[in-house]
Amino acid sequence: MISILKQWPLPKGIKDFIWNSTDFQTNKTLKTSRFVSRMEMYNGKPIKRVFGFLSASQFRSYEDIMVKEIARFYDHKMYLGYVSCNLYNGNKTVYYDVHPDRFEKWDSIWTFYDQPMINPEEFLEQNSLHYTGWNKDCDMPFFDYICRYIDNPKIELLSKAGLGWWVQYIRYLDTSKKSLHEVFKIKQECLPLLKEPTFGLQELFVCRKTGYSDIRKIVAKVALNQKRKELLRQYSQQFTKDDSIIQVINDEKTAEYCSKRHTYFFCNDYIDYLKDLVKLGAITDRKMLYPADFLKAHAEVSKQVKLTATKRMIEGFLKQYEAFAKYTFAEGMYLIRPVKEPNELYVESSVLHHCVRTYDENVAAGTTEIMFIRKKDDPETPFYTLELKKEKVIQVRGEHNKTPEEDVRAFVGRWAKHFKINYTADQPYFRYY
Repeated sequence: MISILKQWPLPKGIKDFIWNSTDFQTNKTLKTSRFVSRMEMYNGKPIKRVFGFLSASQFRSYEDIMVKEIARFYDHKMYLGYVSCNLYNGNKTVYYDVHPDRFEKWDSIWTFYDQPMINPEEFLEQNSLHYTGWNKDCDMPFFDYICRYIDNPKIELLSKAGLGWWVQYIRYLDTSKKSLHEVFKIKQECLPLLKEPTFGLQELFVCRKTGYSDIRKIVAKVALNQKRKELLRQYSQQFTKDDSIIQVINDEKTAEYCSKRHTYFFCNDYIDYLKDLVKLGAITDRKMLYPADFLKAHAEVSKQVKLTATKRMIEGFLKQYEAFAKYTFAEGMYLIRPVKEPNELYVESSVLHHCVRTYDENVAAGTTEIMFIRKKDDPETPFYTLELKKEKVIQVRGEHNKTPEEDVRAFVGRWAKHFKINYTADQPYFRYY
């Protein structure tokens, strides 16, 4: 294999071939590459060498032709020279100010639009490959076909049976078998399907699994599988994964239901609908999973989720209020009490221009508590807001996040002392951002 990486001489007659058989003479674009290829046998396998030739308006004679080898294809691998390349109008453009005498293996295979120096019939004749089964009607490129034939000579049987298109999928077939249906791992009555224009690799897999011999059933099944994969792909982009949702997506009835309403946005809408069903605990309800009127059901479920969330939040606030009502305190000009309901936080934020409203979920969950400081003679108007967590004052803020005045700090100190709450009057308070 080492010798394949060394520089080899140009094939004999390549300049004549370029001069007589290419667009070298008519192409006027400076530094536009064109390609020719040569197939040979190397260590019992075909090798394809690709050569680029530079054509430009100032090069008019045979002697001016510039040719360099830029790639070799061998044993399903590609070896590319150190050339500077870029994509130009879908074709490869190669500049020759580099060193094409060195080669390295590339993981991805490039496609060169090359003109072969030798025709398939001539190559087969020269290399005694008369029984490969390849013909001009074969759907595969000649070089790829021959590579596969060298590895597995039994592909000749596929081509002679008019199934040359399946050579590209040879790794999915069992060529150790003698009968054609065993090669394809399908029932004998399914053989006519192989020549159906709509019968491809995915259809073959379905045929094997189901045993269907009706092309319409197979195509429908493939469509369902594709819809299921589409749903899984959409759901895989979500950060939160739920096994119950994945189980529904994998259900064939789900794919069938979605296929009847096929739009690009429907998959996203349906996944959102499933997530709402999980929140309502209705993900196992078959009637809910496949409603006759999806838009109506989606709107209703979304409404129920919002109502449920609101109900849970109100219940959470009420529970917190009952737990912290014991900390209600009044003295002198001021009073302090816990928040009663979510709407009070929104009013507090609106009047005092800070973001305590964003604490609603934390309060409902019981991870923090918000207390309102009010003037006794105006108990409904927001004045100062206090955050309490684990019997410790976290912050106290007034309008536009201003720090409390001295008399308010003194009031909070007396309240904290009365209930044995940890409070430091001059602590660096955080703001309700």
